[in-house]
Amino acid sequence: MQKVQKIMIVFALVFVLIFAYSINVKAATLSDLEDWNVATRDGNVYTLNESETEVKQDIEVQDGESVVLDLNGQTLTNFTDGCSTITVEEGGLLTIMGEGTITNTSSNNVPTITNNGDLVIVNGNITSNNTNYAVCVLNNGYVRITGGTITTTTQNCWGLTNSGTAEITGGTFEQKGNFSVILNAAKMEISGGTVAVSSGYSAITNESPDGTSASLTITDVTVTGAKSIISNPEGESVVVTGGNYGTDSNISDYLDESYVIDENGDVVEAPEIEEPTPGEPSEDEDLTDEKPTTDEEVTDEETTSEEPTTDEETTDNEVVEDEVSENPQTGDTIIVFATIFAVAIVGLVATIIVKRKMK
Repeated sequence: MQKVQKIMIVFALVFVLIFAYSINVKAATLSDLEDWNVATRDGNVYTLNESETEVKQDIEVQDGESVVLDLNGQTLTNFTDGCSTITVEEGGLLTIMGEGTITNTSSNNVPTITNNGDLVIVNGNITSNNTNYAVCVLNNGYVRITGGTITTTTQNCWGLTNSGTAEITGGTFEQKGNFSVILNAAKMEISGGTVAVSSGYSAITNESPDGTSASLTITDVTVTGAKSIISNPEGESVVVTGGNYGTDSNISDYLDESYVIDENGDVVEAPEIEEPTPGEPSEDEDLTDEKPTTDEEVTDEETTSEEPTTDEETTDNEVVEDEVSENPQTGDTIIVFATIFAVAIVGLVATIIVKRKMK
């Protein structure tokens, strides 16, 4: 009886140890990977060791940890079905760099990476091999993407789903399924990168559960293969001021009058229309409606003015002088009277002389 009890106790102890180990594997930290010879540590940088097969491990970055994961050309996948390959808890910071692949093979809609803290993606290919409404990167905290590739390889799969704050300055998003490769339900700013769509669906969906929280700002991005660039069913905030979308897209639906699509498919500022200076005609105005120039105004004034110009005054003075010259002046009148008086005196004297001779 005692032997049976001892065997049962040993069996229970072994079971507990195995269970504890499985829990530890499921919630492994990067420091655990070093202990298990899965990764090599240099400061806060953990580099995956080379392996002939994929590295199966569920990794968790805990509150207070600030670590860098170098993929080192390896493929990292989840160990536990139904568990994200990488989980960043609130208060944790993870930077992913180096060439390599992160994927998930769960049978349900488990994200490959679940971020509740801070996540920076510098390089690597992040994808999902789930078959039921999967997500490559689920962001509930803050994510910054500067490089790497996020690929949806199956149907019903999102590339990046954002319910926190997302900043995209580079990287490539490849859509090979029937869902948009980017789903924004909160705040997202895109200032670089490439979105390649192969199935003809919308490249980006901007939609939040309450229909008011989604805010999408795009200042630069290159989108290829998509006619419907943005799906915004609830009419939430979308501001597009740059990027290249090809010449056959619906991006013009999201531009205000300050921006246009040029012949190369680039979003550029609309050319300014110069307004004419007040009082000056525009180039399009009929010149026949113009006001007279200065010379014309002078001509009209000369024609209609009541006061004569200098030349008119001179002409009128000449006319007056001519008129005055036709009338005798004061000196000429005295000479005339003097002549008549002299003739009268001479006649009078002659008459007196004749009378005296006759007597």
